[in-house]
Amino acid sequence: EAQTAPPFIPIIIGEGGMDWPAVAAGTTLFLVPILVFTVLLRKHLLRGITFGAVRK
Repeated sequence: EAQTAPPFIPIIIGEGGMDWPAVAAGTTLFLVPILVFTVLLRKHLLRGITFGAVRK
């Protein structure tokens, strides 16, 4: 079942403390798609941000 990051956090906190390898894996799984999306669409994102800029 798919979950967002906040509900996933209590799952990786076990009774014995933090499961750091699981934290690292979870962080990687959540960040990689965002980074790939940003890198692939960087040119379009910057064009959209600067499109409304006022030029003198």
